[in-house]
Amino acid sequence: MSFHGTTHRHDGDGYTGRKNSTEESSVLLGSPHSPDEVDYKRQQWPLLLIVIVVVETLILIILGSGIVYLLSKSSSQFPSNAVFSPAQNVIRYKNIAFSPSFKPHLTRYQGPPSPETDDAWRELYNYPISRIDRKDASKIANRTVPIPGDPDHYAVSIDVFHQLHCLQMLRKRAWYAEGYEFDREMMNIDHIDHCIDSIRQSLMCSADVTPLTWAWDEEDQRLEPVAAITHTCRDFDAVREWARENIVREFDTSVHVEPGV
Repeated sequence: MSFHGTTHRHDGDGYTGRKNSTEESSVLLGSPHSPDEVDYKRQQWPLLLIVIVVVETLILIILGSGIVYLLSKSSSQFPSNAVFSPAQNVIRYKNIAFSPSFKPHLTRYQGPPSPETDDAWRELYNYPISRIDRKDASKIANRTVPIPGDPDHYAVSIDVFHQLHCLQMLRKRAWYAEGYEFDREMMNIDHIDHCIDSIRQSLMCSADVTPLTWAWDEEDQRLEPVAAITHTCRDFDAVREWARENIVREFDTSVHVEPGV
């Protein structure tokens, strides 16, 4: 049987000259290894590397910021609704085992008044007035006065030093019963009464909830509370260092100054 009008061309290898569909597609689309495509890929590599570097940098920045935030939050944990303090950024917490404060475990702050013990106490609270700038002064709950002669800074007293000062006066007044003298003008009964109630309010404000444990005392033959207990405390040294850096050396209380911001 013959087919008219149909011409078949054969190549030398026995295959017909008709190209298959794969070859046609390859010709139409171009070879996957064509020079144009290779050049295009070479041009894209620098851009791709830049994108990768930028993305990795952003990820590292986000992770780093998150770590810094978590560390600062866990170390200070200053409540968001707390009354502002210019020293709140230095607040840190650490665990401290309290001394039982009975013989033979006495601290340097115990014992009768003497130059040594008095100096130790003064080192705790001898920061009566601190200097803050206008920005911080505008954030505190109660208005305060600018420092006489230094109108760009304002005066505040950090309360822990006031409480320690009061406690020192109570200490000296208590030792008076043992025959030691005290400053009668400074430590008059009204001032002492003020100090007692001020410390009461401070203790109730802080409300230390550290559990005191009980143990059997062989000498007394009874159960007694254990005083040498570990507490989670604000880092007093950090607060004192802030006060040392911001102390007001001269403060003329005779100058009439109105509260500022």
